Amino acid sequence: METIDSLAMPIEANLSVLESGQIAARLRLCEGLREALEQAHVVDGDLKLDVKHVLLLTDVYDDQSVQHSSDLSLWKVAENCSVLHESDLDDAEKVGYIGEWNLPFLRWLHGLAIETFEPVTVYYEHERGDYLYEVAWWSADPRAADGYTEKFALQNYEGGIEPLWVGEVARYADGRVEVRAY
Repeated sequence: METIDSLAMPIEANLSVLESGQIAARLRLCEGLREALEQAHVVDGDLKLDVKHVLLLTDVYDDQSVQHSSDLSLWKVAENCSVLHESDLDDAEKVGYIGEWNLPFLRWLHGLAIETFEPVTVYYEHERGDYLYEVAWWSADPRAADGYTEKFALQNYEGGIEPLWVGEVARYADGRVEVRAY
């Protein structure tokens, strides 16, 4: 299996789930996460693991990562589960900054969050040298206190200290979707 070279690319993508939760146990079903699970660490009760090679089908440098065929089958169980992503920001100018994300993988994670009533978060960061360029995160939390059940956000820093722009889209329990850009 080809993967994106973590040493050559200043890109990080991490998954966070409850350490003692049902989702953490089910991640072992995903062949592409098994090595990452061995290297995962726990912070404040959350299991954190590197998912760059599973999340990014193509990174911002056009390097591709091939997925395990068993994972492609596994993720199909949630193919009807919708996920928010950069295209949902309703602004063509905000698309293309974070490579091509593996939406079937996110759908599977979203399905697990709904089924287990547990939160899941994916955090992406791209740097060039010591300069931050893009930050994105996707989360699904059926029990979120502020009423959202899913959120996707993207910030573009272009190497600066403050973001040039921020786009955020949230789906609420009542089905309402709200887009904010600033």
